[in-house]
Amino acid sequence: MQHIDEHSLELYVLNSDAVQSRRYEIQEHLTQCAGCRSLVEQMTASYRSVEEQFKKLEASASSSSQALERLRTKSVEFAQPKSPAVSYRPVTRFQNMQYFVRQHPVVVGSGSFLALAGLALLGNLAFKTPSLRDQNPVTSHNNPQSQEVEILNKSRQILWTLPTRGLAAEVRNWDTQTVVTSLNGDGINEVLTSMWLPGDPAIGKNQPFRVFSSEKELLHEFHFTAPISYAQRNYPYSWTPSNIVAGNISSIERKDILITWRCERSPSVITRLDADAKELGQYWHMGAPMAMSLVDLGRDGKQELVLMGRNDTEDSSGNEFPAIVVLDPSRIVGAKKSVAAQAFHLPLSDAELYYVKLPTSSMSKALLKTDGVFRLFNLSDSLLTFTTSSDFEETESRVSFEYTFSRDMKVVQVKSDDAGPAVYEKLVKQGKLTGKLDQKYLDDLKKGVRYWDGTEWVKEAVKIRHGQELSMVNGQLPVDN
Repeated sequence: MQHIDEHSLELYVLNSDAVQSRRYEIQEHLTQCAGCRSLVEQMTASYRSVEEQFKKLEASASSSSQALERLRTKSVEFAQPKSPAVSYRPVTRFQNMQYFVRQHPVVVGSGSFLALAGLALLGNLAFKTPSLRDQNPVTSHNNPQSQEVEILNKSRQILWTLPTRGLAAEVRNWDTQTVVTSLNGDGINEVLTSMWLPGDPAIGKNQPFRVFSSEKELLHEFHFTAPISYAQRNYPYSWTPSNIVAGNISSIERKDILITWRCERSPSVITRLDADAKELGQYWHMGAPMAMSLVDLGRDGKQELVLMGRNDTEDSSGNEFPAIVVLDPSRIVGAKKSVAAQAFHLPLSDAELYYVKLPTSSMSKALLKTDGVFRLFNLSDSLLTFTTSSDFEETESRVSFEYTFSRDMKVVQVKSDDAGPAVYEKLVKQGKLTGKLDQKYLDDLKKGVRYWDGTEWVKEAVKIRHGQELSMVNGQLPVDN
């Protein structure tokens, strides 16, 4: 994995315009890389600590001035280290703070004004005393310690919080449950969230999607309660909102909202709402999309909706498969079903542009696991890279691959994660597999990618041809042999 350099991460923490064009890339990287995420959390905590110290100093300006005057007239001696000094040249502001702490532990430990004065005197810090005059939220942060969603301004100051529960220390790769954006284009951001709030039913039961104003006023509350009718099976329909994205789909002035709804089993729905949280359409799928992103694939100014997850139409036969679906979100109008979920009693959606079927690896089959596409973690000018995995969480037997596609959804490359060879070797020793995880194995996975063309699965990267008579077997898509 290519890590983000520390200086860029620091500029990201400080909301600098210098990395504004890379914010999506950095955010996507942080959801996958625990090391960089930990560094960002350290930076954020360090800057918040300095902010708090400056606030305390402002409240006692006279005593601070006296302390500074005493420091001018009295030198402070520090013990020299016994071991040879290591040459270290701090570069970033965060490194300057760390360097100052290492060089002046007594001063910093005392919490005196000298520590802050020393920090301020470091030429590279350029720190301004923050104020809460900026009441416009720009991002959110899940705090697992307090079990709160913190709503932050561009200086990463907490404006207000939403109490919740179930927040884990590790961020799930596919979760985007709180979005901060301006829905009506006025520059004043709203907070969109699917998080559980006090007073809501137990997690797993019907829960609403909410929109709050910048000042925490509840503007909209949307409930999805549609019953499920799929292949004469009975499913509980306690819908829970999950992932959220918002983008200029209907117009350039106002944003539409797209929400993933899950029940306790495989059926899932994407609802499309306008900026006032009025429903415009539904897209029904069999197999929960784990994540979704709005991406301008053709770089024509028009965003496509990329869904990632699993197809469960054949869960009773063990033939589930990882899936990537690309839709034209402007065509999510009315209640319609995916071409790969024929047994819903709904008309077919014409919003689907691509439906991509990825192979389940022999490793996952040997472990009796089912793969899913968990996230789009890299987006460049020409390529998109997706992660497939057999487990929600990190485990010793987790099977994970990276599938790289061009922007017209042609598969370019398949790679294993670092743990893959060891898992494969273990399965060989157990007599469950033969051979090894080599380039031929990865090339075979690449060759196993299939595309639905409207009538059958094909090897070529093609868009779905709508309006053709679909070939079905028992109300489902035919199995690729």
